[in-house]
Parts: sequence; C-alpha cells; structure tokens
Amino acid sequence: MTSPAKSPVSVVRPAGAVHGPPVRPVPSVGCDRAVMTSFAAVGEVPVRQVLYCDRYSRPPSGALVVSDGYPGHLLQLAVSGRVEYEVAGRTYLLRPGDLIWHHELETVKRRVLTGQWECYSVNFLAPDLPPPPFDRRVRHVSPAIERRFAALLAAWRQTAALPVVRLLRVHAALGELLADLLAGSSAPTPESGFRTDEPALLWWQIEERLRHKLAGPMTTRRIAEIAGYSFATVNSACHAATGQSPMKRFKHLRLSLARSLVERSRMKFWEIAEHVGYELQHQFSRDYHKAFGAAPRDHRRAAAGQGPEGGGGRRSQAQAQRRGG
Repeated sequence: MTSPAKSPVSVVRPAGAVHGPPVRPVPSVGCDRAVMTSFAAVGEVPVRQVLYCDRYSRPPSGALVVSDGYPGHLLQLAVSGRVEYEVAGRTYLLRPGDLIWHHELETVKRRVLTGQWECYSVNFLAPDLPPPPFDRRVRHVSPAIERRFAALLAAWRQTAALPVVRLLRVHAALGELLADLLAGSSAPTPESGFRTDEPALLWWQIEERLRHKLAGPMTTRRIAEIAGYSFATVNSACHAATGQSPMKRFKHLRLSLARSLVERSRMKFWEIAEHVGYELQHQFSRDYHKAFGAAPRDHRRAAAGQGPEGGGGRRSQAQAQRRGG
C-alpha cells in the first residue's frame, strides 16, 4: 500500500532544531525467512522534528502573559511554583508535577501566582501522533517523567556532539518520554490503542483539519470533502486508526472538548453545546451523558470541589490567590 500524500508543514525552524527524514524499515538481506517472519515490522517514527527544548523560570509577578501558539505538540512540566493557564477558554492551575499538553497553535494566557515558576518545555512536530483528548490535556505525573525531561534537555544541550549523534540522542530521549507518558497513564483511553502505522496515517492528517471545525455542521459527505478523498477511503483510514467510523470519532472529539469546557470554564451549558456544534441543548445533554455516564452539571459540581483534578476547583483557588484570599 502506498503512503497517502501529505500536506507540507510550513514552520519557522528555530536555531538548534533537530530534524531528519522519516525512518523506514530496511529489508534484510540474507536473513533466515523463518526468523524474519517471527517479528512484526516497525513503521515510521512519529516525531518528525524537535523544535525546542528548555527549562526556564519566571518570578511570581501576578501579571498576565499571553504567548502565541506553537506548531505541533508542546509539552510543559511544572517543577516549582504555581501558575494559572488559560487555553481556549479552559482554565488550569498547575502545581509541581503537573504536565500540560498543548497542540497546534493554541494561544496561552499564563499568570504566575506563587513561588518561582519553573518548568520543562519541549516543542516537536508529530502530525501523525494524536494529542490527548481535550479533557485529559493536564495530568499529574511521576518523578520518573521529570527525569525523562532532564535526560531530554541534556541531550538537546549537547551542541558540541556530531549533528547525527545529537539528533539520535534527542529523538531517543523524546521517544522514551512519550512512550512513558502513553504507557503509564493511570486512566487509559481509547487513544491508548490507536494505530499510527501506514494504513492509519491518512486519518490523522484528516483529523488535524477536523479539530478546527468542531463548531460547524458535519456529515459524512462533508468529512470526505474536507479530506479530499472518497468517503470509502476516509472510512477505511479512520477504522484502521481508531476502530471507529469517522462520524463517531468526530462526535468523540466534540464531546471531549465539551467536557473540558464543562470542567474548566464558566461557559453556560447552552453556550458549550453551540461551541461544539449542537443546535439543541437536550441532544447535547443526552449525548454527553451517554459518552461520560454523567450530566454536565454533575461534572461541573465535581470539578468545583475536587481541586487538583477539577478545573472549577483550581480556577476558584487561583482567583482567591489573586485576590489575596
């Protein structure tokens, strides 16, 4: 099967970016066929390019800082201090050990609340690697993940090494970090079993476009038009990647965004329903309950009282801290 055509990614490459061509399996010559068939082939590496890696600190000024979005994926791990993030209407309060996963040019508003804010940050392009669902973009991680970030930064700073050596070490360290994050989730999601091999690559290119169209009406015909392929091709790619139909996957994206807004924003429920493409609030409430086993109001109440895991609780604490309460 030939690899589908891919739209070029146009980005400004900062100095020090580490990149290289995709790695494809190389046919073995002279190996015993019985031995070869006992192993499953490994496809392309999903990370195309590492743009930036650093550990930085900011004083607790309380001032609001607005940062433009980054292309691809941006992971940030809090090391010290407390900071309030606002991302597309969703509010998070990050403490040491919290990791936030940004994706595709999300504008971030940040306010350092208490203590010297320190965090690791890595920005990379991996168009065939789906981000976590909107409602799981923030999680508390183990000290082992911080050690992975430290190892990645050490490899990134080896600028005196041969370029190919530095490239391999950076990609290896980032690969270990991502593997630990995906394999070590305390709350596995359907995404845990998603495929990123060649039959599934087309779907992730299509989904990248669909993520920007969650508020509008959507049909199977419209998805095919956005993709630029026949619906049969799109349907096959989506099933290969996710095990779901395109419309079921699209609904999952909408409801994941809705849950993050329920738990992390002050938007009214009818506003959230409109924001994710529902014309009727009762239909939104029905689909939400079917997807998550609870009504939006139940998740908002729980979030307001849970603190670390709930956006409402963190938001209330952050507001109290800014008022001096």
